[in-house]
Amino acid sequence: MTSVNPQHCLSVALKLVKEAGEKNVETKSSVVDLVTESDKAVEKLLITGLSGVFPDHKFIGEESVAAGEKCVLTDEPTWIIDPIDGTMNFVHSFPYTYLGQALVFSEMGTSRDPEKVDTVLTNLTTLITKVHGCRTMGSAALHMAHVAWGVADANYTLGIHCWDIAAGYLLVKEAGGVVVDTAAFVE
Repeated sequence: MTSVNPQHCLSVALKLVKEAGEKNVETKSSVVDLVTESDKAVEKLLITGLSGVFPDHKFIGEESVAAGEKCVLTDEPTWIIDPIDGTMNFVHSFPYTYLGQALVFSEMGTSRDPEKVDTVLTNLTTLITKVHGCRTMGSAALHMAHVAWGVADANYTLGIHCWDIAAGYLLVKEAGGVVVDTAAFVE
């Protein structure tokens, strides 16, 4: 496994995010296509910049996978990128968008211990029955950031991919929260 200096990775990633933010962004490519040229340009800028500094690192990008690249997480350092999370918000000039990047140092497994699964499902059932309302802003990672920040109690999202939640996952875990893939428990 390649040696990783997290502080250096963060420094390079922040520089590239600032550069991406300074780009002149375009609107949607057609009336029905909500994948913007900006999504593609930002992902390309990030992958090109990161691979130039970290040639041994791997990448999983939303637009790259959509274009046919494999979505493979190994033990090698892997950047998971969502260039513009909240594309619908972006194309309508609604400010809740997010440039998501997460660096995974090794593949993470999940526990399939039946007792733990039962406990998690019981806790989820208890939580869901006490929900008073739901809000959505079009960005799974931003929802998770709100949970990490403490302005939201929980987040439940369906139909997402690793790039939608990788950065948010890190925020929630670092804030002491718990992230559960409920779909993984469906038999």
